[in-house]
Amino acid sequence: MRAALKYKISAFATAAALLACLCLAGCGGVDATEATASLAEQLDCVTSADSAETQALLQGIDFYPQDYGISYGCFASTYFAKFSYEIGEADQELSSEDEIYLPLTVETYDFEPVRSCMLAAADAAEAAGVDVTQEGYADEHFDQLADPQSWQRLSLSCTIVMQRSDDGTWSNTTQQTMAALLLGGYDPSQAQ
Repeated sequence: MRAALKYKISAFATAAALLACLCLAGCGGVDATEATASLAEQLDCVTSADSAETQALLQGIDFYPQDYGISYGCFASTYFAKFSYEIGEADQELSSEDEIYLPLTVETYDFEPVRSCMLAAADAAEAAGVDVTQEGYADEHFDQLADPQSWQRLSLSCTIVMQRSDDGTWSNTTQQTMAALLLGGYDPSQAQ
């Protein structure tokens, strides 16, 4: 009788230990699938020349191609033509159910030569007597002067923080960091 009771307790303890292991194995970390998909969706918009989302993102750091006489569509179709990105695995130590830390690497251009080209395009358009009140007045000159083959490609990385809202959707709380990353580290809002 005592051996049978000992066997039942031992079987119960083994079953409990097995169940605990299965639960822990199933809880191997925070599921970042939805947050990753939300970030990927935002990044996939970058290459679209008419992306209102990307335009708003860049405006968040005070970058307006229109300040150089160049329409957003003209700028985006040239600058983001070879844009690419990679989202890594979520940082399980920092992440929680409502906040996911995702490593992001983007391939983009060094922005200074691009900015110089934009300034030169605006100057050329003005010198040619183009009506500077028209949207995209320097587009044609930018298209002629832009030489993406000569622009240095950069691989830049940062951590993007995605936060779950009350309705269950995910949003990027590091918009300014990502916008500066898209512009090769250039952040006009930080310029002195």
